[in-house]
Amino acid sequence: MNEKTVWSRAAIGMLAGGMLVAGLLALAACQGAGQRKADPSPVGEARMDQYHKSCLASGGEYLPTAKQSYTCTGVPKDAGKACSKASDCAGDCLARSRSCAPVVPLFGCNEVLDESGAQVTECLN
Repeated sequence: MNEKTVWSRAAIGMLAGGMLVAGLLALAACQGAGQRKADPSPVGEARMDQYHKSCLASGGEYLPTAKQSYTCTGVPKDAGKACSKASDCAGDCLARSRSCAPVVPLFGCNEVLDESGAQVTECLN
């Protein structure tokens, strides 16, 4: 064996060992130091059941929409309160009456006030 061959084998061994250590360190970092992540959020029917229960618990009504799904509707605490821009209300600020909308969400097309107080048409199906 010549000296060049011996050096090449040693270099390859050191490189492979270094790659192994780097790989193990990267894998350890991905593991989150043994911390277990929370269970994922429910999906599908379980998620809809959870949404339905939280809607009713908040005092809302769980109603079907025109698009064959359901939504939570409710009366906001500031319903009927005078308003001059969108942020004055939990829901929409109605342009014609300048009062906070009586329900959320407000379906259909309605004239509302935006954040600057300008009248805009907002449509929600």
